[in-house]
Amino acid sequence: MELAYRMASRAVGTTASNPPVGCIIVKNNKIISRGWTQPLGRPHAEIHALNGVKDKSLLKGAELFCTLEPCSHFGKTNPCVDSIINAGIRTVYIGDIDKNPLVNGKGIEKLKLNKVKVLLNKEHKGVSDLNKIFFNSKINNKPNITIKIASTLDSKIATLSSKSKWITNELSRSHGHYLRFKSDSLLVGKNTIIIDNPDLHCRLAGLSPFSPDIFILDSNLEIPLNKKIFKPTKRNVYIFYNKNIEKNKLKKYNKNKIILIPVNYINKSLDLNDVAIKMCELGAQRVLVEGGAELITQLIDKKLVDKLYWFRASKIIGKEGLNAVSNLNISKMSSIKELSLVSNMQIQSDTLEIYKRK
Repeated sequence: MELAYRMASRAVGTTASNPPVGCIIVKNNKIISRGWTQPLGRPHAEIHALNGVKDKSLLKGAELFCTLEPCSHFGKTNPCVDSIINAGIRTVYIGDIDKNPLVNGKGIEKLKLNKVKVLLNKEHKGVSDLNKIFFNSKINNKPNITIKIASTLDSKIATLSSKSKWITNELSRSHGHYLRFKSDSLLVGKNTIIIDNPDLHCRLAGLSPFSPDIFILDSNLEIPLNKKIFKPTKRNVYIFYNKNIEKNKLKKYNKNKIILIPVNYINKSLDLNDVAIKMCELGAQRVLVEGGAELITQLIDKKLVDKLYWFRASKIIGKEGLNAVSNLNISKMSSIKELSLVSNMQIQSDTLEIYKRK
């Protein structure tokens, strides 16, 4: 199950709206194949592993370990349980029952009806944590939201003139791009796009095709369409806007492949709870937030943050800088009761603090 978990971890961030699943096939106490959910969720981990065995006779009487209950319904793919049964697998070890209403024990039931022994092993915490993110997105319409902050030692993200290019070192920036790769969606505020004009791609070698979909908060649709983020790519770009704005403001987007999503507007800002629900409805499970300060503050205030990566450079700007978090009047994340520090590491001259929801 540990090896199956490692296979599942390979798939994190690339499978939405499917869960990342890992699978190991064993025959006579020897691993004969391994698999993980492929990009965009096809094929599933079990099929990927079964396809890896060239001599299909080896599958008869073999054991299969998977991090999540195999599916039993027709969706984008055929049911995995049918392939497992037809292959002659003798025993299936499952890390978690799939709480998705489409499955939820039906896969186990069908395996047992076809005389396949099923053993449930829910002891692996890593497997449980992976699956909880999927369950929350499917059942509670709650994506896993991670914030990334890159600041100076005194928690500044830019000077007052908004100059902020490369506060942290190159290795920290590479880590930040890895977080993009491991996220299926990226959420930013309009000012980040207008002021910084980023393309928000994953710039790690070979991983650019896995750059996440983009969600932008732009209440009044003010971002110019000539920004880098709108250049044609295979990923989707969504804009959340105030559902009450004048309809004529929507016209300029008719010829662009930008998906506009109306959301509730409360207390002079977009309702982030509504935003979170709509991101889930669009298949987002893991959302990375990269700014700006107002968006980060609102997410923390509404207790929507599940994890936070805070990169701090060994630099100081002082009062002339813009705060990483505004209005909450905090300088240490320990001031926020629902988040606790779980890791602290040195990245050359920078430090990285990782906080998780308790």
